[in-house]
Order: sequence, then structure tokens, then C-alpha cells
Amino acid sequence: MTRELQHRSVDTDSAAAIAPQTALFVRTVARSWKLILGCTLLTTALVTGLSFLLPNWYEAEVSAVPATQALSPLESILGGTAGILRDLGVMRLGMAAREGYNFLVILESRRLKDSLINRFRLWELYDLPDTARDRIHRALEDDFSVRYELNGNYVVSVLHKDPRIAAEMANAAISIANTIAAEVRQTESGQLRQYLEQRLAQLDATLARLADSLQRLSRRTLLFSPLDQAQAAARALVELKAQALHQQILTEALRQAYGPSDPIVQAQQQLLNELAQQVRRAEMQPGLVGNFPLREAADVGLRFLQLYAELETHQRVRSLLLSSIEQARVDEQRTRPLLYVVDPAVPPQLKARPKRVLIAAGSFVGSLLLTLLGLLAWQRWRSLQALLQQRDGSPTTSA
Repeated sequence: MTRELQHRSVDTDSAAAIAPQTALFVRTVARSWKLILGCTLLTTALVTGLSFLLPNWYEAEVSAVPATQALSPLESILGGTAGILRDLGVMRLGMAAREGYNFLVILESRRLKDSLINRFRLWELYDLPDTARDRIHRALEDDFSVRYELNGNYVVSVLHKDPRIAAEMANAAISIANTIAAEVRQTESGQLRQYLEQRLAQLDATLARLADSLQRLSRRTLLFSPLDQAQAAARALVELKAQALHQQILTEALRQAYGPSDPIVQAQQQLLNELAQQVRRAEMQPGLVGNFPLREAADVGLRFLQLYAELETHQRVRSLLLSSIEQARVDEQRTRPLLYVVDPAVPPQLKARPKRVLIAAGSFVGSLLLTLLGLLAWQRWRSLQALLQQRDGSPTTSA
């Protein structure tokens, strides 16, 4: 309880000590208002006058939009062939190229800024040597900005002392960006073309191997049209079996009528045996369909059809790759811009900086605060001097 009372007494004494100081400061300000106002106005006038010595900078803006359906070279080439070419490994490129890139990468690239520096001799604008590229780049970064609007357009802003050059620089930035983007697109298309040509060479080798295997199989088995040959073999076998069955019925009827020892019956039995032997030869020996037994026709025909299907598939893919390679070659030579200017930059009529009104207002507020702080420091110094004089004079008074 005693400590709490002590703290309260200390706070009361501090407030009592501060209150006279505040009142004294207010009285000092009231007495010195003319000095304060004069210093503030003088400083404001001096700073404002110096601001008129600063050069005027003008800002020009250009707005551009990317080309519609700006697909990557792979997407524009493959189109509907993605499902067929996926098995060949081509779509591995597609998954990486589908994401594309943002034009801010190009618009804010060092190469674009170097082109602007060289074309407009910006070292003269910043009063720097031509070799101090890092310092020129840092200075240009303050005067060159790119932003991406929610509507999907890119806005390039350029500051320059000459309004005409500011507009020329903004428009040149879009032109340079299109040149860089075209080179990037051509490089991408060239890499894709080389990859497709490599795949085409591999595909040609596979086609040659399949064609050789099919040719050797056809030469060995004499099979060249499985379906047609199978139909012809079936008709021949059916006809042969029908004749054998008819001969069997006729021979049995004659045997029942004349007996087995009759010469006519024996002749018919011999003819029946020959027909049965022909049926067995057709089923067990090669010659009816090709150079293979009829019982092996399914295996041989299936192998032939497998090779033929692979050959047809690779030939179809080869035709698609040929068209894709031609499209890649066209993309390498394409000069269509990727950014189209919507609002070209025009020489601005009003300066962008310096903001002399803001400079004057800031200097007025700043000088006023500094003057008040100086007056407060002077008052504290006067109070400290008076306190020291009182302490020095107190022993003399007591004596």
C-alpha cells in the first residue's frame, strides 16, 4: 500500500513538472509565431524554387494484348494426333510445352533493356559512361515498368525527359519483345523439328524391319492376302469334302445293290479312297493355301496379320509425322507478332515528375515541424541554463 502511494505521488509530481513546461512551450510558440511562420515560408519558398531547377520527366504508356490462341509450337503442330503419337513418346514434350511462359519474362528481360539502352543512347540521359551498364540498368529500372492488367493486357510505361522519345521507347519495347518472342518460338520449333526428324528416322528403320519380316514370311509361306486366300482355301476344301461325301454315299449304295465284289463297286471304292487321300493331303500337307499345311493356317495367318497391322500403323504415324515436321518448319519461319498494340504510346503533354505541389506541401510541413522542434530544443536549453544558474547561486544565498 505504501509503495502504491509512492508511485502515485511520483506520477503526480511528474505530471506537475510537465504541465508548466508545456504551458511555457505554448507561450513561446505564441510569442514567436512570426519567426516560425517566416522560417517555414522561407524554407518552403527555397525548396520550391530549387524544384523548378529539376528537369521535367514525361511518362508514356503503351497497351498490348497477346495473340489469340497463342499455343506452343508443339500444341499447334500435333493437334488431334496426340492420342496416336503418345505411344511414340512425343507427348512427353507436350506436357512440358503446354504450360508456355508469361510475356512479363520477355518484357522485363535484360536483353530488352539492353536494346533500349543501345537504341536510345540512355547513358546520355543518365549522364553515365557507356561502360557502366549496371548503373544504367538500375537507373532504367526506375523509369521502365511493366504491369499485367486483369483484362489480359500488358501496359509498358517509360519515363524520359523528352516526351517524344518516351513514346518512341514505349512502342519500341513492344517491337523488341515481339522480336525476342519470335526468336524463342523459332528456337522451340527448331528443337521440336529436330526431335520429330529423329523420331521419323527411327520410324523409317522400324518400317524397313517390318517390311523385311513381312516379305520373308510371305516368300516362305506364299501368303500374300490372308483373307482372300483363306476364303479360296475354304471353298476348295468344302468342295473337296463334298465330293468325297457324295462319293461315299454313292459307293455304299452300289455296294448294297451289287455287292462288294462287283467291278463297278470296286472302281467307285477306289475313287472314294483317292478323294479321301486328297482331303488328308489338303489338311496335312502344304499347297492348298500356301507353303504350309492347312492346320497351321491360323498361326501363319495371325503372324502375317500382326506384321501387316504394325506396318500399316507405322506408315500412318509416319504420314502424320511428315505433316508435323512441315508445320514445325513453317513455325520456324513464322514472323507473326505475339503481342498486338491496342493503344500505342503518344507523346504526353503533362509531366509525370517532379510533383512541385507535393514538394512545396512537404517542404512546408517539414520546415514547420523542424522549426517547432528547434524552438522546443531552444526552450529546453534555456530551462537547463536557468536551472544550472539557480544551483550555482544557492550556496551564496544561504551564506
